[in-house]
Amino acid sequence: MKRKIIDISLLSLCFLVFIVLAILQKSGTLDFINTKFGLNAQVIVNTFLTNIVVVITNFGEWFFYVPVIIILLIIPRTRLVIGLPEAIMMTISTIINMTLKEILAVERPTFQRLIEPGGYSFPSGHAMHSMVFVGVLFIVLLNKIIKNNLKGTLITVGILFVLIIGWTRIYLGVHTITDIIAGYFIGLGIVLSYDLIRRILKEKKELKTEEIVK
Repeated sequence: MKRKIIDISLLSLCFLVFIVLAILQKSGTLDFINTKFGLNAQVIVNTFLTNIVVVITNFGEWFFYVPVIIILLIIPRTRLVIGLPEAIMMTISTIINMTLKEILAVERPTFQRLIEPGGYSFPSGHAMHSMVFVGVLFIVLLNKIIKNNLKGTLITVGILFVLIIGWTRIYLGVHTITDIIAGYFIGLGIVLSYDLIRRILKEKKELKTEEIVK
């Protein structure tokens, strides 16, 4: 019960932060900060680094996630435990991201773009999807891993993956820092929703089992 209350509180906070960021972004209040942060991120731009960053940012694209999820769905041991939750939550994340982008219709940043993506800017799909993918992975795997050092490694790698994906989008000039942060918060909200629903279903299953035993 306590964990569900925490999930609901954090979920509400995530959506509240997102709404505030959306209002500030649409009003132009954060334009100065977004531009300054974006230009500072591009101070180190060079051809060699850009080529590396383009490769890294592609790990946040659908053509990375889809094959990974398909493999998880094919393997019997991971199909229901990881593959199905990832497939469902990543699909939901994609639908929500596309819907929010169309509703809010925030144009891409005006500073130097090193690649030319399509669509609107807010919130960042890469930030959202990386948060959802890693978040669901954390929820599923951390409960099954016994060794603390292995848990620590998984958490470190996961957090770095999410942060680096977000940074590449700013470096490439296709997102502002606000786009990225908003993507993280709405993505975290999706992860917390999954955790909440998973716990509710688990409790119902346990109650049914107890009734059958009685």
